[in-house]
Amino acid sequence: MIGNSSCARTRPFVSSKISALQEQVLKPMKPSRKVSKKVEKDSCARTKPFVSNKINALQDQEHEIFPKREKKGFKRERPYKCSLCSYATAYNSRLQDHNNIHTGEMPYKCDLCSFICATQTTLTAHVRTHSGQKPYKCQVCSYTCAQPHILKAHIRLHTGERPYKCNRCSYASRLASSLRQHLRNHTGEKPYKCGYCSYASNQSGVMRQHIRTHTGDKPYKCHTCSYASVYKNNLTLHLRRHTGERPYKCQLCPYSSARSVSMQDHIRTHSGEKPYICLQCDYTSARLSEMKTHALSHLEEKPFMQQLRKLFCT
Repeated sequence: MIGNSSCARTRPFVSSKISALQEQVLKPMKPSRKVSKKVEKDSCARTKPFVSNKINALQDQEHEIFPKREKKGFKRERPYKCSLCSYATAYNSRLQDHNNIHTGEMPYKCDLCSFICATQTTLTAHVRTHSGQKPYKCQVCSYTCAQPHILKAHIRLHTGERPYKCNRCSYASRLASSLRQHLRNHTGEKPYKCGYCSYASNQSGVMRQHIRTHTGDKPYKCHTCSYASVYKNNLTLHLRRHTGERPYKCQLCPYSSARSVSMQDHIRTHSGEKPYICLQCDYTSARLSEMKTHALSHLEEKPFMQQLRKLFCT
């Protein structure tokens, strides 16, 4: 399978080839003064099929490399279907990779670290964590990423679009994978099983993280210090301590943050929303951390806490 970085370099070349050949077909041929109209017509008749065949061949090559580049209204046939879930694809190789997710098989290994995964696409994205290559850039903010579908999902943060909707409740998501995971909350399906214990999960990512609790593997390592983590998100947040990067910016004031959760809490200071409600009194808060602190005040009110104070303070 050809990686995304290869696609990014190859796409302009293939597209320019197609455009040049299309111009050759559509541009009227200028007849020589000494050539009759009949000869000109015969020449066009012989040349056009040849050039058209060239265009078709390049377009086939383009669609083979970039299968998602399809005309509007055209739905690609997906004859390869998973027997365990609703997944379907146009390519047998992708179905084979998908089956690895169900079986737990991880045949793809990184040559630079101990990372293993189920699909070639995941490995390609992982390798870029070593090289630092992030060719896909957001035109609204400074966000960059290693894969085009991740950028597409990121853009929905700006637009607020949530095209993937649950048919059982009001849940909607900007990611198809998130919707699939959400649906398992309704069905109770837990297709990912741990090979070390009886643990099962409805999310492949959660299962990978769980397996690392058995192996002790911390694949996400900081290149500046000795920090290492089981979780990629933790490493991303840690790196911002070194770089000072604060990608989440408030549109109502100069506030910026390194964490999306902190930004969500901050936005509530403008909106006045207080979603965290105390179950023991009428206290409400805009921040989860404040609610946790408040909850401790109720624990201290309990009789056994008072008895402990008397025991240790007298």
